[in-house]
Amino acid sequence: MNPRERFLSACRRQPVDRHPVWLMRQAGRYLPEYQELREKYDFLTICKRPDLILEASLQPWRRFGMDAVIIFSDILLPLHAMGARLTFEDGVGPRFESTVRTEKEIEKLEIPRARISFSYILEAIQNVRHEIKDNAALLGFVGAPWTLAAYLIEGGSGDFKAALNIMRESPGILSKLMDKITTAVTHLAVEQVRAGCDAIQIFDTWGGLLGPAQYRELALPHLKKISDEIRKAAAPAIIFIKKSSSLLEEMVDSGADVISIGTDLDLKDAISRVKDRRAVQGNLNPEILLRSASTVERETQKLLDVAGNRPGYIANLGHGVLPNTPVESVGAFVETVKRNAIA
Repeated sequence: MNPRERFLSACRRQPVDRHPVWLMRQAGRYLPEYQELREKYDFLTICKRPDLILEASLQPWRRFGMDAVIIFSDILLPLHAMGARLTFEDGVGPRFESTVRTEKEIEKLEIPRARISFSYILEAIQNVRHEIKDNAALLGFVGAPWTLAAYLIEGGSGDFKAALNIMRESPGILSKLMDKITTAVTHLAVEQVRAGCDAIQIFDTWGGLLGPAQYRELALPHLKKISDEIRKAAAPAIIFIKKSSSLLEEMVDSGADVISIGTDLDLKDAISRVKDRRAVQGNLNPEILLRSASTVERETQKLLDVAGNRPGYIANLGHGVLPNTPVESVGAFVETVKRNAIA
C-alpha cells in the first residue's frame, strides 16, 4: 500500500496496513532548511512564489517521509485577496491594515476569482503533485469562516473580543461577513482539489471560542457548504478545531470526513464518541515533541495503542509543530507510527 492510498483509505475508514501520519505545521521554523529559506525571503514572499511553496512544502517530507504533504500557505491569504491588506510581523503575527466591522466595510470586500487570485498556489500544487506522485497524499487547506472573520474583525491576532461582541450585538453583520468568506474559501478549496490535492483540511482554529449552540447556529451552516463542495469535487474534507472537546458533535455534523481533534480531548474519549461515523485525526500534544526522543516514542505509542486496529485513524498532533521543536523528536514521532503495522 503506497502512502497516498494509505492516507485516503484512512480518510474513508477503510482497512490500512498501518495508520498514516503527518503533522500540522510540518513545514516551519523547527527545520534548519526552512530557516535558511527564511533568511532569504519573508513569509509572504514564500507563500506567493510557486517555486518557494514547492520547496517549503517538500522539505519535511524529504527529511521524514510522512504519508501526506500539506501545501505551504496561510489561512489568511483569501482575506488578503478579498482586499484586506495583510502583513506578518516577526514575533507579533498577522496584522490587517484595518479591521472590518461594518456593513460598508464588508461591501468593499471582493470575492476573488480563485484561478486568477490564487494561481501561485494552484501552480505549486501541480508541481508538488508531480514531484511526490503516489509517494504521499497531497493536502490543501482553507480557514473556516468563523476563524477568518474573527481575525478580520480583530485586525489580526488577539483575544477576539471584538468578534464575540459583534456576534452578540450585530449577528446580521457577522453573518454577511461569513457569507462572503464562505464563498471565497469554497472556491479556493475546490480549485485546490482540481489542481491535484487529495484532501482539504478546514482550520477552524478558534471555533472553541463559541459554545455548542452558538457554533451550531453561526458556524456550522458555513462549514457544511464548504464540506459539501469539497465532497462534490471528489475529495475528503478534514475539520480541525483547537479546542474540540465541547464541539465534537458539531464537528461530526459539519459533513467533514475526518475529525481532527485538539489536545483538550482524550483520544480514547473522542473515538468512543465519534464511533464509526467519521475518521479521527490527532492528537499528540506538540509540547511533547519538545522532550526527548524516547519520551516522544512512548507517548506516540500510547496513541497508537488507543487507536488499535480501528479503520479511520490518522496520527497527527493536536495543533501545529512548535518553532523550537528538535528535528529528532519529529523523526521519533513519524518513525514510531511507521513501525506499527496493523495485523
